[in-house]
Amino acid sequence: GRATSSSSAIHPHSFVPHDMQTLISLLGGPTNFVTRLDYLHDQNITYIGNEPAFLTVFQYHYAGRPAKSTSRVRSYIPDYFSPTPAGLPGNDDSGAMGSFVAMAMMGLFPNPGQSVYLLTVPFFESVSIVSPLTGKTATVKTVNWAQYNTANATGGAAGGNGFIQSATLDGKPYPKNWIGHDFFTEGRELVLVLGKEESEWGTKPEDLPPSLAPEAGIRGDDLAVRDSRWASVVEGGQFDDFDGLGSKRALPPDHRVDTGSLAG
Repeated sequence: GRATSSSSAIHPHSFVPHDMQTLISLLGGPTNFVTRLDYLHDQNITYIGNEPAFLTVFQYHYAGRPAKSTSRVRSYIPDYFSPTPAGLPGNDDSGAMGSFVAMAMMGLFPNPGQSVYLLTVPFFESVSIVSPLTGKTATVKTVNWAQYNTANATGGAAGGNGFIQSATLDGKPYPKNWIGHDFFTEGRELVLVLGKEESEWGTKPEDLPPSLAPEAGIRGDDLAVRDSRWASVVEGGQFDDFDGLGSKRALPPDHRVDTGSLAG
């Protein structure tokens, strides 16, 4: 029978929503992970009409590239969704497709199993959500929205939707690329300032969403340096820096890699 359901093998392989930093570390670091995601989407491996594809659109956040998540959303939504009888790809699957497009268009995509909503550029200038628990109203507002909101454009130099340059939460600077569920229950106000190019907003290690084992992923190291550390291999076919954090810890004998066998 089929090895996977509604997806290729790469989708469940990437589905570790509670511990993305460990996954990124095991897959070679942030730069390699972004390349992997790009391949997944650019080669038409991902079909947005199946649920396993949803999180892959937003996983760039965990590698410090939230702008790329915005680009993917701004491509997929206009291409596959429309207010017509055939406006949902695949089928709604008990509301899955409708929920995906609603949350993605509000720029607040929920990460499964966590109080984490990944922030992207909304499709609306202002969004207000009333909490059924507290009755309070949470609001997302965008500055420069009319200038950058172009349907089916992927942002940046394409002259499309732009990217988040900065944000404030209840009037205070907010550099994180995610927000917690208390945003809704406490009725807070998030203001996003848009600009033409990908920015530094939400890209620092401390701005990324939480993971179960953050020490296994991106810490204070420069991302490029961290990627190069992961790639270092020493004589004997063992990784010199297996955890990518400069520990100089070699792999145990039963986990060592024969680099010669990888060449062929």
